[in-house]
Amino acid sequence: MAIVIRPARAADLQAVQKLERATFTSHAISPRQMRYLQKAASAIFLIAQNKGELAGDAIALIRRHPGGRRSGRIYSLVVDPAHRGQNIGRKLMLALMKSLSRRDVSRVYLEVAQSNAGAIRLYEQLGFKVVKSLRHYYGRGDHGVHMRYDFKGH
Repeated sequence: MAIVIRPARAADLQAVQKLERATFTSHAISPRQMRYLQKAASAIFLIAQNKGELAGDAIALIRRHPGGRRSGRIYSLVVDPAHRGQNIGRKLMLALMKSLSRRDVSRVYLEVAQSNAGAIRLYEQLGFKVVKSLRHYYGRGDHGVHMRYDFKGH
């Protein structure tokens, strides 16, 4: 069975919360935030299913700027360790980027742990560029990287 990427539903949130807590011990999205993001018009909240099981989730936020320009921020991308190695992160990111483009976003930002070489490599392959290093972004000695993607023609 193929990987299915679809919008998150309220019934998915308990499993997504469990995956978030298992993956992001200090920066997990709270249940309250998750319920809000699942319903918010300014958010894109997708899940990936593999053989009916939650394999990952991805959340992007959309911001309107003065003058009508819109930017996006990749807020979260998580792939269950049991489902890694199947390009699920890439598929989730491509679906997010497609949704952001459809909503007239011209630029997308994200932050990622400097130590997460696999994620940085994926984002660079998708066209993201490193903007700057973020010292102690995730805590003392745990640095981050700020990245940006520019949609062409927006």
